[in-house]
Amino acid sequence: MPREADSWTKALKNYDARLRAADAAARAPLWRSIRPTLEEILTGELLTRIWTAVANAHDRAHGQAVAGPVARSAFVSHLEARNRALNVIVYGQGFSVDEAVSLNRIRRRTERWTDMLLGYLIQHYDVRAVAFDAGRVLDFAESLHRDQAGSSSRPAWQLIVSSLRSAYQSDLSPMSPSGRWNERIVDSILSCFDTVLFDSTGLLQSLWMLRATCATDGTLALIDDMLATQSSADSRS
Repeated sequence: MPREADSWTKALKNYDARLRAADAAARAPLWRSIRPTLEEILTGELLTRIWTAVANAHDRAHGQAVAGPVARSAFVSHLEARNRALNVIVYGQGFSVDEAVSLNRIRRRTERWTDMLLGYLIQHYDVRAVAFDAGRVLDFAESLHRDQAGSSSRPAWQLIVSSLRSAYQSDLSPMSPSGRWNERIVDSILSCFDTVLFDSTGLLQSLWMLRATCATDGTLALIDDMLATQSSADSRS
């Protein structure tokens, strides 16, 4: 994340310098070039805050300080980039009000989704330091607790994942300015999970599938034992 944050900072500084020297006709192209970076900063904050919360929770659960400090450093770098991005949205030139409204909609969407997902963690760990709105996180947690108590969490989680994907299918540029860094970040995060969580194609399995697989493995082992016992008894008779 720090290297990606550095690339964001360089892009924003370059935009600011070129904007100062640009005439009115050149400002619109400059805006189109910087918008994907602004989108990436705003949307990427969801992952940064959630993973920082997970890393801190992991360290507290294990009584150590290994993952948390690294995640917090990335979080601070992302906050600095966010402030620069918001400054561009507020004081930038060469774009319409509709463009600013669109980016603000992305920002608000990310904030709500982040706080909603933190609602799962705050039931067990204090994650308010990385929340956008701690009160909203607690409200989400209370709602999630009621839903989990009343029905199976599997259909609800599938709906959440589907809704999350749908929420980011509009308003965003087709290309990411930091695609290479994003791939490395995702690879690094996925490497922190046990391989048993993934299926043969590398996709993350649901908890339901993991339970079903474990239950099947246990049943097959029991059948093997029963057949072995029966075979041994038949050979003695």
